[in-house]
Amino acid sequence: MRTFRTLLLALAIVTLLPACTGGRKNQRIPRGPQSEAVLELLESYRHAMEARDVDAILSLTSPDYLDGRGSLDPSDDLDRAGLKAKLEAEMARITALKLSLEVLKLEFDEGKEVAALELRYDLRFQLEMPAGSSWHNEINVHQMKLRREEAGWRVIGGL
Repeated sequence: MRTFRTLLLALAIVTLLPACTGGRKNQRIPRGPQSEAVLELLESYRHAMEARDVDAILSLTSPDYLDGRGSLDPSDDLDRAGLKAKLEAEMARITALKLSLEVLKLEFDEGKEVAALELRYDLRFQLEMPAGSSWHNEINVHQMKLRREEAGWRVIGGL
């Protein structure tokens, strides 16, 4: 169950802001085309999560995706192939999913090539268990990183 929650936390991290903030202007989100592109990626992520579409989620990640998962132990790091395997296993157990996201902070490096996000997510999902299905809810704050690549902004860590 811990693995499942970790996955969902990581997945939830990457979602939307304008629709989730009720139209409020967040002062911690810079204005401009790069911010808009990042927010569009987050909206795509939210839709992919709710559709439980592993391929669509992976399409939003960089080929160089690597998540240290909060530990100093490199043996638990998750690359893109590992993320795919984990998503496929976990999404197979989920029968319904609703994700709301709010961007709390968006910062770019000096060249606007890397973005750091802090997101609050509310994830509700129905999980198929041996004893039957049950609903779960997770609310938390998560961080993720994106990088501007040739194909556009892609997640490089934190799903």
